[in-house]
Amino acid sequence: MASEPKRRYTLEEYLELERTSEEKYEFWNGEIFAMSGGSRNHDEVTGNVYSWLVNQLQGKGCRVYTAGMQIKTSAALPYRYSDGSVVCGPVELEKFNGCDLLVNPILIYEVLSTHN
Repeated sequence: MASEPKRRYTLEEYLELERTSEEKYEFWNGEIFAMSGGSRNHDEVTGNVYSWLVNQLQGKGCRVYTAGMQIKTSAALPYRYSDGSVVCGPVELEKFNGCDLLVNPILIYEVLSTHN
């Protein structure tokens, strides 16, 4: 029995889904992936990293973003979310299909696992 080929999405379809859905998705090579929710420990670690970065960068012309900011960079192609990111200097956004895509982070961080 042959399996059905995976549906490929256009960038426009993905960004429309992002704009209209309560869920968050990542886009990779025409495929979309629903992002799972984090654990309590994951949330505590990401919150602590965010707070530390905000404190360390205060007064230095930098902004710290949480997981809600979608990122578009050549280093993390093509459109994704991370646990957080930092921009120093002017914030550069690409507006596409009603979505704001951050294009100039100097730091992207991801909490990969947490244990009790």
